Amino acid sequence: MARGNIRGPVEPFRAPEAPELAPVYLVCGDEDFLIDEAVRALLDAAVPPDLRGFNLDVLQGAEADMRDVLARASSFPMAGDRRAVVLRDAEKLGAKDLELLAGYTEHPSPSTVMILTAAKPDMRRKAFAAVKKAGGVVECKSLGEAQIPSWILRRFKLRDRTIDPEACRLLSGLVGRGLRELDQEIEKLVIYAGERMLISPDDVSAVVGVSRQYNIFELQRAIAAGNMAKAEEILGRMLEAGNGAPYFIVMLSAFFATVWKMHDWRRRGLPDETIAREMKRERWMIADHLTALGRYSPYQVERALALLLTADERSKSGGDEAVVLQTLLVEIMAEAAGVS
Repeated sequence: MARGNIRGPVEPFRAPEAPELAPVYLVCGDEDFLIDEAVRALLDAAVPPDLRGFNLDVLQGAEADMRDVLARASSFPMAGDRRAVVLRDAEKLGAKDLELLAGYTEHPSPSTVMILTAAKPDMRRKAFAAVKKAGGVVECKSLGEAQIPSWILRRFKLRDRTIDPEACRLLSGLVGRGLRELDQEIEKLVIYAGERMLISPDDVSAVVGVSRQYNIFELQRAIAAGNMAKAEEILGRMLEAGNGAPYFIVMLSAFFATVWKMHDWRRRGLPDETIAREMKRERWMIADHLTALGRYSPYQVERALALLLTADERSKSGGDEAVVLQTLLVEIMAEAAGVS
């Protein structure tokens, strides 16, 4: 289905197959997370990732020259069947630009998918009315409170997980209705649960409820950024909350093992978007890993993994967990800072 409103209130947006793609789409609404997802789905259908360097242009409505935008949209694709042009914040276009856009939508390039995004487009304007007639309008409205639990369930299902109803209510209550923030917490819960399929209220309490500021993911972020004071503060708060050495060591070992793999991908020249696909995550989900990639050399990552192994042995030999973990933190971060 290539025309009309092609998104339900909770159902994830599904783009048409490539042959059915319309030449122009308007993705609009007040939920930017859903807008980003819809744009991504359309791009996945239109242009293969390895050809986007040749066949994808992303422009901002407030800054773009419409003649340049339309010239790009009218260009033939290189080494592929289709090119895509994304014009964000299209509601910020001036009257003359909107007139040019309206003219293009009457005779759009058949080998280009133009994707316009807008928070509150004035559908009375000729340009947007023409886009609706020529292509498809994808509405991305914010969800009501009653719709959030169903959305959470679907997000876990996409990750091959389920969540206990009470855990779902707890997650919704702690995080609120922001879909991007909810999805970030869902990703953390999946990582935290490991191989377990069911997310429990205890999981939500451990990852989200103890403190939104003091959890293992914020600790990883501080370590990746080299922020010793913040890392020590988070570690102390988490120890007070009852987190033990095995939990820290397992999670940080997994974090640095992933960074080590990323060094190999980076060495082979893979861009960040491709690395994210290798990890089966969105780019924003690996932001802390990318930060660590820039701060910790391959040698320093190997040293961090060796230090984690030593800390595990010390904690199992009866060493004071707080001292072991604080020493571990200092040693790992001193390596990145070049302190011997």
